[in-house]
Amino acid sequence: MDNQPDTNLTDRDRNNEHTGSRVGGNQNIVYGNVTGGVVGRGTVNATNIAGGDVNNGAREAAMPREFADLVSELEQLIVEARDAGEMPKPVAEKALSNLSEAVAIIKKEEKPPKNEIMRRLQYVADVIDAIVDMVTEAGGAAGILLKALPVINLLIKTAGRIF
Repeated sequence: MDNQPDTNLTDRDRNNEHTGSRVGGNQNIVYGNVTGGVVGRGTVNATNIAGGDVNNGAREAAMPREFADLVSELEQLIVEARDAGEMPKPVAEKALSNLSEAVAIIKKEEKPPKNEIMRRLQYVADVIDAIVDMVTEAGGAAGILLKALPVINLLIKTAGRIF
């Protein structure tokens, strides 16, 4: 058994002297981008795991602008759906009113209540979803409202992160 050939023919640097890692006892230090985990005993200690603190401030600063853009896009889609006959006028007005109320709450308070904002956005999502179901069951096409569904879902997700 001691006379078996070396099966690791590609590893010429057995001591890891010329690679981006150093091995010593129970500790491996690796330089560069690494994906890792622990199996069995031990721990993983690292900084900037998955970019945890890289450009995080820039992303947080962009979120209110993204929220405002999504609200504008959704308002436009609801108006288009109303004008195209996909959404009844009173229902569209109620949905637009809930969007406006959510934006007013955000602008009025320094730390807006998340539950109030989410409740209004969820109302709009439920209305759009119900109308799409009614129109498609009746054999119609709800093309504009189908575009609005992913927008409202993204809007709710963004609001959940911001507030």
